[in-house]
This record gives sequence, C-alpha cells and structure tokens, in this order.
Amino acid sequence: MHSLFDIYEYPDIEELKTIKSLIQNLEWSDGSRSNPNNPVKVNKQAYDQALSAQIHQGIYKIGSYVNKVIPRRLTPVTFNKYGVGDHYFRHNDSSLMGGEHQILTHYSHTLFLSDPDEYEGGELRIYVNAVDFIPVKLQFGQFICYPSGVRHEVMPVTEGERLGAVWWMESKVISEPVRECISSITESCSYILDKYKDEHLIMNLQEVQDRLIRNFSY
Repeated sequence: MHSLFDIYEYPDIEELKTIKSLIQNLEWSDGSRSNPNNPVKVNKQAYDQALSAQIHQGIYKIGSYVNKVIPRRLTPVTFNKYGVGDHYFRHNDSSLMGGEHQILTHYSHTLFLSDPDEYEGGELRIYVNAVDFIPVKLQFGQFICYPSGVRHEVMPVTEGERLGAVWWMESKVISEPVRECISSITESCSYILDKYKDEHLIMNLQEVQDRLIRNFSY
C-alpha cells in the first residue's frame, strides 16, 4: 500500500472470472472515440450495464474501501482491452465523467482482469511528480484506487493482451483535505486494531471521523 493510492481485492474472484468470460463477447469499439481530441489513447473499450452494476455491488462489499472514500456516485464501468502496441500515454482524468449523467471525479479505479503473466508491458504508471512514477501491475481481481487528479499512463503492451475495467467515483466529501483526514483516520484505526487491540481509542477516532463526514458531506 502506498500513500498515493490503495489496492483492494475484489470480494468474489469466481464471479469476476465469469465477468471476464462474458466481456469477451461484448461489442468492442475504438477507445479513442471517448476522447477524440486526445491523441495519447490507443485501446479498445466496451460497456455492459448489467456487468457494470455487478462490479459496483461487489466493491460496495469492501468495508475498508467504502469507509475510506465515502462514495456518493459511481460512473458506469468501462471495460478496456490493450493488445500489442496499445497504450494510454501520460494524462490526467477529466474532472467530470459519466456521459449524460456526469459526476465529479474524486477517485479513479483500475480493476485488473488479466494476470501479469498474460501480457508483457502494459503497466500502469502513477506519477508522484513530473518525472518520478510508481509502476503498478496487479494480479487478476485486484484494483487500484487513486485521486483522479494524479497524472498516470498505461505503457504499450508488447506481448499478449491486457484486460481491465475502469470507473470513477464522486465522494460525499467534496473537500480534498477532509477526505485525506478521513482516509488517515481509517488507516490509523486498522493499524491500532491490528497492533494494540485498543477498541476504546478506535471508538474515539471513529467519532471524530463521523463528525467530519456529517459536517462536510453534501
């Protein structure tokens, strides 16, 4: 886990294997059509309302994720496919996403639907500044959550095929510093519970967290 992003496990891997098999039969289109003015994107994309809803239901079962980001709304899931030579070079996600029903983008997500040994290249790079980055190549069923304003890219696939799913989330807490504070409290509670088993201290921290959510949510 890194301070810039968090990594989670999808709660039902067998369900996700079924989803992976089903998306192979979807109608795939040129990914650049979603942003025709951006020449850095070369991939294939597909959509399915039922599968999107299934993934949404799955991630809402992850208590540590929900408690940290305080979701308000999610965009539909976009499934993507990167073949040999496909990429999505360095960019920032738009502040508004979701087509006709746009939402503010506070957090971006990538769910990996291919294991690392199924393709070469294709790593996700999360930039910590203008030059330095963290390479991310997760196992099947893991997803990364990071602030949407963070610059990132998908490097060219050199062999095989990289399947994934992406979506964006609007938090109930619009203030970024307050979201960071809530996130820190969530991490502290997990650490204290694991190391010290101090339920009284955890309760006090959770009360502070609840006050922040009540006063800064919309």
